[in-house]
Amino acid sequence: MKAKFLIPFTLMFVQCGNVKTHKEESSVAQDTTTQEVNLTGIYQLDYYPDSILYYRDIDKYSNGCTSYAYDVEFTKDSCQFTGWNESFGVKVTSLGGNEFRAGDTLQYWEFIFLPDQKLKMRENYKRKDSIERSEYYLFHRVNKVLTQEELEDRMAKEVFEGKYRVLFNDTLECDSIIYLGKNYNVKGVKGRSKYYFETEIDIDYPVPNYFAFRDTGNNGTELSFSFSGDTLLLKKFDILNDEEGDFSGFKVADTKVKLLKVK
Repeated sequence: MKAKFLIPFTLMFVQCGNVKTHKEESSVAQDTTTQEVNLTGIYQLDYYPDSILYYRDIDKYSNGCTSYAYDVEFTKDSCQFTGWNESFGVKVTSLGGNEFRAGDTLQYWEFIFLPDQKLKMRENYKRKDSIERSEYYLFHRVNKVLTQEELEDRMAKEVFEGKYRVLFNDTLECDSIIYLGKNYNVKGVKGRSKYYFETEIDIDYPVPNYFAFRDTGNNGTELSFSFSGDTLLLKKFDILNDEEGDFSGFKVADTKVKLLKVK
């Protein structure tokens, strides 16, 4: 639906935060509730996409690790992970009762099915004689897999669509009023006919809250967005390099455009 933004950087595997290291031990924390589990259905991460739409912030309140797919679909003896920018399937084995495991001996996921069509899941990563375990994340059952296109359309309509008064601007050639449409269209900015934002998290998503005004050829002004009440702040970002000159990340810097939503 929308073209990706392309920024050159070195692709590296990064383990997630929020992990604890334990010695080899029983893999799943015991849950006091047992139940007969029908290993079918789709489960979605409790806070995704709700936190994005509520806080109007894509990555601050969302876990940035695609190992924790936001949707997990079970079909008998396997499950399909749908993450922020990838999807993959793994076999599922029973550990007894309402506990299951998927993956291999190096990296695997544990599930505990709970009452009221919920489950909790955590990732385990084996390192020599210890295992790094994340916290458990809660999921709830849903009827369909959430696509990035569906999330983007909801954000365009529920977060960005509106009439804005320009309070400050040192970047765009624009009118005093700018319109952002639910179909990603822009009015009031010279040479820019559409806007773009990036919902996919992880390595494909290196700039926090990426936002851009673009022309018909997908060329445009790249920024980072944030909201403060009804005020939309669009900020520049700087590319960071390490001591050897290699890419090491991005830093959000000064506000370049300040817009007040008036309708």
